[in-house]
Amino acid sequence: MRETTVAKEGENEILVQLPGIQDPERAKELIGKTAVLEFKLIDDSHPVEDAIKNGAAAGDEVLYGTAERGGKTPYLVESPVLMTGDTVTDARVRPGGRLEGPYVSVETR
Repeated sequence: MRETTVAKEGENEILVQLPGIQDPERAKELIGKTAVLEFKLIDDSHPVEDAIKNGAAAGDEVLYGTAERGGKTPYLVESPVLMTGDTVTDARVRPGGRLEGPYVSVETR
């Protein structure tokens, strides 16, 4: 299955591609759903492979991110939500130093 694509197009438009969706009303319904941005801590005290094989420990969960070359990358994260996207007022990519590389700076209210 191909992934949904959202990209800036021109000065004031966005392009949304929903592979496999032919019905315009269904596309509008999918686009109109509210997404939730959650910030959680990575649990690096336990191997993610163990959590996948045996189940995550209490207070943890396995979430998957999209890998650079396709596929999914598993992450073991702590279940409690630290912050949600509704508190974010600005986020920008910043250049890092020689050792750490670029990073995302997030400002909250």
